[in-house]
Amino acid sequence: MRDHVANSRESHLIQYTIAYDLLQKPINQFIADRLPDWIITDLAAHWVVEAGKEYDVPLVYFSVFSAATRAFVSSAQNLSSGHTKGLSTVAFRGKEAGFYGVNDSGISDAERRATILSPCPVHAIRSCEEFEGEYLEAYKNNSGKLVIPTGLLPPEKPAKGVKREVYTDDGIFEWLDKQKNQVSCVCRDWE
Repeated sequence: MRDHVANSRESHLIQYTIAYDLLQKPINQFIADRLPDWIITDLAAHWVVEAGKEYDVPLVYFSVFSAATRAFVSSAQNLSSGHTKGLSTVAFRGKEAGFYGVNDSGISDAERRATILSPCPVHAIRSCEEFEGEYLEAYKNNSGKLVIPTGLLPPEKPAKGVKREVYTDDGIFEWLDKQKNQVSCVCRDWE
């Protein structure tokens, strides 16, 4: 049963990825029209790199993963340089290695990551110095990038009198229906 649930979740993630890739044209048009100072992206929108280059807009890679996770999944070449020696005994399981295989979106998650990470001069990581200082330093050394800890980003406390959890699908759509018709952020549950 667990494998079925995991496979179902993976199947849904691939469908979300394919749908997310359909946003390439409108997001590129938004960038062309607005010329933002920075583009903040995760690894899903690998295609935003070309828009950044075309319109000379620098990229910031934002990761919701911890600094320890980012340090671990840094490239094998950098890991072998000794910057993370003794920090982790973690290894990929067979199923997790699927990250490197091409999926139904036509591009592997590893290729998406590689396409995004290299041109981003700044990496924003969901962590803080007090919690993961040594891992932030290891990731900075591995990546050679400016690493900015964003803090731990705890979930918001619901306002008093709120009957429905805003973070359910129904709650999110209900909240969105009450907002003005504008888009300020496009996000996806990728990481």
